Amino acid sequence: MNLDAVRELSRALFGGAQYRIEVGCAIADGDGLVCIKDLADKLGDPPGTGSVNAELKVLERAQLLMRVPREKGERRVYLARQESAYWAFCQEMASRWKGA
Repeated sequence: MNLDAVRELSRALFGGAQYRIEVGCAIADGDGLVCIKDLADKLGDPPGTGSVNAELKVLERAQLLMRVPREKGERRVYLARQESAYWAFCQEMASRWKGA
């Protein structure tokens, strides 16, 4: 996947949110549970932890992700992916730019 092209598309579609499609694809490809640190580690830098955190907050506000109750003593915040065509949309948009 050509990340520069995907990021440009994301900026165009989401008003400057250059990592939204990239983050969406990573979430769509995962097991349904998302942790900020794990996702940031998977995606690298950029986007980095700060940008991943910002994107996850947007997706949570849109109810595409829901917080999972923490176990006692657990420090990490986990979010559960909710059923939505949004995830397939991210994958479709990114796949158009493979090798671009």
